[in-house]
Amino acid sequence: MSSLKIILVRTQLPENLGAVVRAMGNFNITDLCLVNPLFDHMDAKAIAMSAGNEQVLKKAVLCSSLEDAIADCQIVYATSASVRDMNKPIKSPEMAAQDLHNFKGKNAIVFGPERSGLLNDEITLCQALIQIPVNPDFSSLNIAQASVLVFYEYFKML
Repeated sequence: MSSLKIILVRTQLPENLGAVVRAMGNFNITDLCLVNPLFDHMDAKAIAMSAGNEQVLKKAVLCSSLEDAIADCQIVYATSASVRDMNKPIKSPEMAAQDLHNFKGKNAIVFGPERSGLLNDEITLCQALIQIPVNPDFSSLNIAQASVLVFYEYFKML
């Protein structure tokens, strides 16, 4: 069985961080890494939104680069609302969950900044993209909404 790390890159709003942490608790995921958040991760708004799961915030590892955050991971999947012009497999949340359960060791799912998503250079560090099938004319999900869908598919396979 794999161990799953959630990596949030340049998170912009403490409320979104707290909501992702709450979702992590809902689906029994405890390993969080934050790459250059734009605020103190122990912000009162993040704690409030974590709805009692602030121990994940307290134990979060802070990194200055995505390279550092993924150094201990075998498989790393990025999330993106848009298909990038690069040669990466695109997985549904369900397919990604199956893959991540099949790989032994530590694996990670990376979420980018709320406004812009991950940079292409960051996506190139990952083995595949997770893309949630939604209305193509309105494909941007809030990071907390996206995390719930991805975590749910992973949790179903435990």
